Amino acid sequence: MKALDKPEFYAGNVYDKYGSKNPIERLLMEGFLSSIKELISPLTVAGILEVGCGEGHLANHISRFGEFDIEAVDLSPEILKAAAESYKNIRFRRVSAYQLPYRDSSFDLVLASEVLEHLDTPIEALEECWRVTRKYCVFSVPNEPIWRVANLMRLRYLSRMGNTPGHVQHWSKRQFIKFISNKFEILKIKLPFPWIVVLGKK
Repeated sequence: MKALDKPEFYAGNVYDKYGSKNPIERLLMEGFLSSIKELISPLTVAGILEVGCGEGHLANHISRFGEFDIEAVDLSPEILKAAAESYKNIRFRRVSAYQLPYRDSSFDLVLASEVLEHLDTPIEALEECWRVTRKYCVFSVPNEPIWRVANLMRLRYLSRMGNTPGHVQHWSKRQFIKFISNKFEILKIKLPFPWIVVLGKK
């Protein structure tokens, strides 16, 4: 069992990419958010769980294009407090991705965006997402090595060879599809630069 007071991944975003004023970063985020919307909007779902919600920006974005009942979980009490103050329409809860306190098949859709790359044992979180979803899961991770090359091109994290702090897993498209296929049937794949976004069915 993984203790809640010993998070194994970086809490929150390294910087606020959702609120960035940089026109290039804003364009990239628009592509990412559009991909999420294109995957989720056609689905018949009501209950949604976001695992690793951070500041709650993505959960709030999703709430705008459907009548969803959304619960969002993360580990950091400080970040969750700020998220709850910003987005009153979403339920936030302090929960480990390794041990989701929900019954089997509790949600129509589980979303884990930019979470798995932070985990020492992502297969455990993948299995938990599979357990608590009734129908679908959406996962997104950085597309490697494109992600690190893009960081180096903008002169970020040079001493780390472009690796974002907290990233301990690195997947190419082929590797990530193979990983998700351990538990899910792959329905759709989106590649908004520089991410991989996958819709899987239980």
